[in-house]
Amino acid sequence: MNRNMLFLLSAIVTGSIPPARAADVSSASESLSAVIMPQVSQEKFTLSGDALFAFDSATLNQSALWRLDTLAKKFKAIAHLEEVILVGHTDRLRSDGHSERNQLLSEQRAASIKQYLIGKGIAADKILANGAGSSQPVLECSTKPVKEKQIACLQPNRRVDIILRGGKSMDDNKKQIK
Repeated sequence: MNRNMLFLLSAIVTGSIPPARAADVSSASESLSAVIMPQVSQEKFTLSGDALFAFDSATLNQSALWRLDTLAKKFKAIAHLEEVILVGHTDRLRSDGHSERNQLLSEQRAASIKQYLIGKGIAADKILANGAGSSQPVLECSTKPVKEKQIACLQPNRRVDIILRGGKSMDDNKKQIK
């Protein structure tokens, strides 16, 4: 490592570059600071489970495909995409006192989306698929209404959360994903 690079490294670590030396190192400072101190960005958004799957199913609807196609294109356009985390969620219905049924369904839904994204060119090793079952509801509803009303009320709980993690340049792409 040459003297200028050592000086630049010292300046980055301490947060100061003396004015007399700033001209010597200004062109390299951004690229070196990105290598030494990468900034990680994270973006989370949610897709409605009902827009992707039929009730109590892990098979993608035809209408879901264009949404996932759009997402796949946008994911591929992110320069420093490190990982895509998919977390499937269900509502509390259909568990009949057995939470493992909803856990399995949530895992299957996340896996369906993972396989679809892999088929669209997203690297398999960048996608993590998990299920949370009905353990993380965003809305609680009374158990008194008839089943059809419960299904409608609990709809926001049937979802897939997508978390994107990437380097500094990912910040420029956040607007495209929404």
